[in-house]
Amino acid sequence: MESTNESKSANSSLGEAEYQKIQKDERFLQHLYCDLNYKQCLRALKTKYGKVSGSYFIVDKNYTFKQNKSIKRGLEGLSIHHDLENKYPQLSKQENLYVGPNKPYSSLYISFHQPDVLTYCNLLEHLILHLKIEYETGMYNNGVDLIINDIDSLYDGTIPMASFNRYQIACRKIVDEHLEAYNALKKCVPARHWERLSEHKNINKTQGTVKNSISPKNKKIVRKKTSYKNNKKNDIAYSMGYLFGLIVFLVLIFVLLFNIISNI
Repeated sequence: MESTNESKSANSSLGEAEYQKIQKDERFLQHLYCDLNYKQCLRALKTKYGKVSGSYFIVDKNYTFKQNKSIKRGLEGLSIHHDLENKYPQLSKQENLYVGPNKPYSSLYISFHQPDVLTYCNLLEHLILHLKIEYETGMYNNGVDLIINDIDSLYDGTIPMASFNRYQIACRKIVDEHLEAYNALKKCVPARHWERLSEHKNINKTQGTVKNSISPKNKKIVRKKTSYKNNKKNDIAYSMGYLFGLIVFLVLIFVLLFNIISNI
């Protein structure tokens, strides 16, 4: 533990109230991870942020599902966790609601998106929830990968800071305040996740390179080059086909003349 003088000097740029809040949040993260199980974590977060006021999806008369924007608290850096993801993974994906053309949605799945089974949390708390799910179920939890990628993208240049939306700005501020806690949490992530995470980052880098090489400025050039190559290939193929046809025609004429001369 740091001494009082060291704490004050390390946080001289912060106001006392802000510093105390950060310390309180730090203790809360430690409490979530070290002392509570998954269900207890959910209760603690509901107490901290309050209940979610509406269902995750809005359903119209045509059974079209849309995310309920009125319940979002992105400006506070908060996302919404589905409590039942310990049994039904990736509930936030809209396609999981549909089960067939004759039954456009599952009434059971609709119940999984009601306010009483939704919980507000920031990215670090969200990561803890998904780690708890993996620890308690023993099943690989893809949510761990997704959240780590979301956090790391705020730092590794995948998303330029100049293009951050207000949610990402708020998330970055929260993680900045608790970088040591985040790095400690990453050390607790099961080893089997890191291979997939590295593959995902390599894919992102490749996609970024491809996107940059075909940027709006270069699209016309690429299109022209592609068009020229295609035309050149077509011309060669046409010439070869014409030459082959001509040879076959001459052979037939030669055979015909030979037969005529031999019969005279």
